[in-house]
Amino acid sequence: MPLNDGSFIVLNDRSVIAISGTDAPQFLQGIITNDIHKVSPTQTIYAAFLTPQGKFLADFFILKHQQGFLVDIHHSLVTSLIKRFTMYRLRANVVIEDVSSQYKVLCLPGTVLSDLKQQHLGFTTTLPVSHAIAYIDPRDARLGTRVMVCEALLPPLMDGSNADEYDQLRISLKIPEGVKDIIPETSFPLDYGLKELHAIDFKKGCYVGQEVTARTEYKGKVKKHIVAITGEASLPAVGEVILDEAVPIGVMGSSYGKDGLALVKEENSLTQAVTHAGQKLSINS
Repeated sequence: MPLNDGSFIVLNDRSVIAISGTDAPQFLQGIITNDIHKVSPTQTIYAAFLTPQGKFLADFFILKHQQGFLVDIHHSLVTSLIKRFTMYRLRANVVIEDVSSQYKVLCLPGTVLSDLKQQHLGFTTTLPVSHAIAYIDPRDARLGTRVMVCEALLPPLMDGSNADEYDQLRISLKIPEGVKDIIPETSFPLDYGLKELHAIDFKKGCYVGQEVTARTEYKGKVKKHIVAITGEASLPAVGEVILDEAVPIGVMGSSYGKDGLALVKEENSLTQAVTHAGQKLSINS
């Protein structure tokens, strides 16, 4: 799997946070939606961080690295996440650092490490590979393999100019992602299918926002979900309310060309087409 392979996509909008210290596992267990004890040299998790009211703040991947963890996160969330994590750290022995200058995140779409599996007996979903960590995307294996690699080893020809290909794949699979689709401090994670994307563990115990999230799940109060949406021309902007003849039915998420994602209310989930701002939009639940 040479890193100069043109099939790799450089995800330039991703940054990396390192979390270490003897109290790091206990610290993370108390604030993230997934179970940190699942993370090992052979397993990576997808998780989220919520407000005490259960609203979305950030989503990320957590990888095991040496004696601590590496967090693969959207670059726009790094500063706020470090600030909030530091607030919760109190006197715990936890070190939180932005190490984005040291790493790059790549993606190899449509590949689930089949070659690496043959080289590593007992391999599950994650594997260290010569100064890099390769892992199958925990949300959906069809998204392929992500690779966190030391930037010094990245060939200069890999500049991320093909990054749109990744969003095209993600949107075709109806998979929302962080700030591209989920509005921080406003959205609830279950509305965006984060349970189905394996970001939430309902057996792990308490974490920030756990009470609201669990109550919503067990009372069956999830009344919105992600749908695919296709337009005749360019789609509405992210966050724009989608109207059907002046009646709000949902909110626009990310898009690629004429295809995108939207969050719609349950009563509109069977809607096949709407007319928004004079443009016909087709909906596929």
